[in-house]
Amino acid sequence: YIPSEARPRTVTLDPEGWILKTVDFDKPAAEWVLQLAEVKPFAARLEAIRALADQGGDEAVAALGRTLREDSLYGVRREAAKALGKITTDASLKALRAGLDDKDSRVRTAVLESFASFPEHAELIPVLRRSLEKEESYYARAAAATALAAFESRRAEVVPLLLAALDQESFRETVRAAVIKALAKIDPAKGHTEALRLAKYGAPIDSRDDALEALVAIAQEDGKRQDEIRTTLEGYLNDPSFVLREKAYQVLGILGDPAAIPAIERRARAEAEQRQRRNAAKAVEEIRARRAEGREEQALRERVEQLERETEVLKEQLREVQETKGGSQ
Repeated sequence: YIPSEARPRTVTLDPEGWILKTVDFDKPAAEWVLQLAEVKPFAARLEAIRALADQGGDEAVAALGRTLREDSLYGVRREAAKALGKITTDASLKALRAGLDDKDSRVRTAVLESFASFPEHAELIPVLRRSLEKEESYYARAAAATALAAFESRRAEVVPLLLAALDQESFRETVRAAVIKALAKIDPAKGHTEALRLAKYGAPIDSRDDALEALVAIAQEDGKRQDEIRTTLEGYLNDPSFVLREKAYQVLGILGDPAAIPAIERRARAEAEQRQRRNAAKAVEEIRARRAEGREEQALRERVEQLERETEVLKEQLREVQETKGGSQ
């Protein structure tokens, strides 16, 4: 320890963040608040924000809300918004909403992303709709679409907003990509239809990539659609676009269905580019790895179930012994 004549107001370890480390620094919220307000290096302030997010409480919310409203650095305000989203109390939501008027779109994007942590607050849906339709930043619009997908209990209200947003043009299809993934999560049936439309040859390549990812997400959520979606994805292995074929190999690997291996290997033999043949090999390797992992998980589940059955048998035997012993007395 370091001797001191009086208790320090707070202690900061490596405030500049030069040391590669993992530290569990247990301090009361008041000291983290002081560190956030008065210690200048960004690394120390970021540490304080994350610690306050973990601790929660009124003191943490007040400090983070003040930081979101008043700090001069957009990076600090953005992290404060993320931290308030993790606390998920009514007070943190109130503090978070103040960030909607931030002058920096990156901060507003973080605020909108954090609204996904409050799906029980239906009053946020009109706020997210306004951002989805009128925000000047495409990334903020995309964040609003992603957050809307969290309001599953208000599906009937949210889905039409997302469908309408599919018509928005944006840089590198940023908005449309977020919308199709949000649809895949909140309404797989409509998401499937729209993903098929956006994946077709002739659609913008960036939206085609994200449409394939949305199809995989739907297949993973709805096992009944897996064979259909796997067959659809296999068809894109023959797409004229080099980039789209590359994505098709990738998403088939993520899907992890061994039934796709013959189609992947067949297409790989016809590929002229070594890069695509490597993509095919990686996809097959990932599928086999996922299959092996699945077998291990299944074996573990079966073992746990067996132990549970054996435990019940032992409990029954113990009860019988105790009853017999009690009767003999």
